[in-house]
Amino acid sequence: TENTGIELVGTDKKTNSVTTEQRVMKQDTKHNHLIVVSEDKEESKPEVSENHEKSDFTELANRHENKKSDKNSSENSINQKNNLQNNPKSDEELLVESELVQQELDKLKKLKEETEENQTETASFNKWKITPNVAPVTMNSLTQGSSVSDNFIENSKETQTTLSYGMGFSYAVSKKFNIRTGINKVSVGYNTNDVEIYAATDTKDMLSNAVNINFNNTSENIVVRPENLFSTQSEFSPSTGKINQQIGFIEVPVELSYRLLDSRFGIELIGGMSTLFLNENEVSVISNGMSTVLGEASNLNDVHFSTNLGIGFKYEIFKSFEASLEPMFKYQLGAFSKNDGNFKPYILGLYTGLSFKF
Repeated sequence: TENTGIELVGTDKKTNSVTTEQRVMKQDTKHNHLIVVSEDKEESKPEVSENHEKSDFTELANRHENKKSDKNSSENSINQKNNLQNNPKSDEELLVESELVQQELDKLKKLKEETEENQTETASFNKWKITPNVAPVTMNSLTQGSSVSDNFIENSKETQTTLSYGMGFSYAVSKKFNIRTGINKVSVGYNTNDVEIYAATDTKDMLSNAVNINFNNTSENIVVRPENLFSTQSEFSPSTGKINQQIGFIEVPVELSYRLLDSRFGIELIGGMSTLFLNENEVSVISNGMSTVLGEASNLNDVHFSTNLGIGFKYEIFKSFEASLEPMFKYQLGAFSKNDGNFKPYILGLYTGLSFKF
């Protein structure tokens, strides 16, 4: 025998002799099954193993199913196409569908823009702001009163424009609301006109000098009166002039601002209150171009408050720098302990500043 086949030797029962019937079984390397080859002249047939027959049958069945599935898919596509061709949609239906699609696209576009805008605002949102400021300010009264004495209610008054300066601090609670505070030095001046001044020589004149002034040692005998109350029979010739008051405060405001217009140019409403600490109090008389200090007002409180209301205009110069202009009205509460002249003061200011945001 050889490695490629097996030789079989059989015995013939009739002749009881050994016959040589050789069969060689060779391996078919291509189909991986055995073929029996006979030396007889009969036609040899391949014998296929059972396992391979099942494998080939399964493969053929799968191929048949795949072709059938592909055929069905093609038929479905053709049927759908035929249905669309046989049942075309009307123009109105197509128009409605087109409008619905456009509405959905618009919604998605708007949502994307809002998201991008919110991201941009969040990225560039600075909460803290420091603002050095300066303002021309003036003090006046809502009524025709006098803080010096009720004797001067009918006298004409005039205000002096002075300066306020300080530092402001702001914290943004949101893009619209800001809490503000700071510290300012405020000085105001106020004149009472048409006053006659003379030096008293007796106690009677000095006691009749009913004004809210604490006179200093060098001016305690000076009498100030309205012109129409002066006695023409006095042997002294009076001087005419005006009473000048200089009042100063340290102001600590606490305010809330609401931004109406939020762009490079902004507009905001401002409201709040201030606590004011008296640090300057001087009363003098001015006559013939000369000023004489009388003392200080006796009816000024050391601490008082104000209610603040204003409007702010902002302009963004750079991302972190902003210029501001703020007209403010500040009504004084409890500034004077004795308002014999029904004096109701307020302060007007035009605050300007350059803010640094971070």
